[in-house]
This record gives sequence, C-alpha cells and structure tokens, in this order.
Amino acid sequence: MTIYLAGKITGNPNYKEDFEAAERALTEAGESVMNPAILPLGWGYDSYIEITLAMLGECDVICLLPNWTDSPGARRELMNALVRGKRAMKYSDFAQHGMRLLSKEDALSLLVTAYARAEGIEK
Repeated sequence: MTIYLAGKITGNPNYKEDFEAAERALTEAGESVMNPAILPLGWGYDSYIEITLAMLGECDVICLLPNWTDSPGARRELMNALVRGKRAMKYSDFAQHGMRLLSKEDALSLLVTAYARAEGIEK
C-alpha cells in the first residue's frame, strides 16, 4: 500500500521532523510513503498543491497527521482523496493501534468538521 502524508507545513517550525517521524514509522511497518515535506522551499502555494495532488494521485491512502485540520492544503488534499475514492487514516490511530483505515463516512465527517472549524462554524 502506498500512503500519502497530509499535515500542517506552513507555520509549523517542526514540520520536517513531524513528517519524517511518520514516514519512518510507516516505512518500518512495511508501507511505501509519499512525503510532501521533501519538496524544496521557495515555491508558491499553487505549485505546491499541484505537485502534492499529483503525489496523492499515486497513493492508495491519505494519512492525516495530528495537526492536519490546521492546514488548508491538507484539508484540500483529504477532499481530493475522498473524491478520488481513496481511503484515509489518522496517524494518531496508527501510532496507538497499528494500521486502521477510516470508513468513508468517518473520513467525510472529519473533513466536514475540519472545514467547519476553519470557518468558525462549530456546534
């Protein structure tokens, strides 16, 4: 299985360490991982999102790092993954329990909640 990592990069001074730790753990579990944190600095948002969506397109699963809800790009990546029929998982679940894919309904619920929180619309 090929897994794409999604999480907050912009404004996260520890993003490289966060993504590398997740990549290492998933690789040690036998998975193939696409890590967008390896991309060079200095490009615009549109260039990054175009490349990351292409990376995601080659993966089976999107793995949501703990801070993914704070990232407009990660929210967009999850939406794109779900539209493409890909599965999702939370890295926090993997770290505690091993590989656990979310149901499509649970992944969609996470996405809606993340967008609502970003827009200031909470229950």
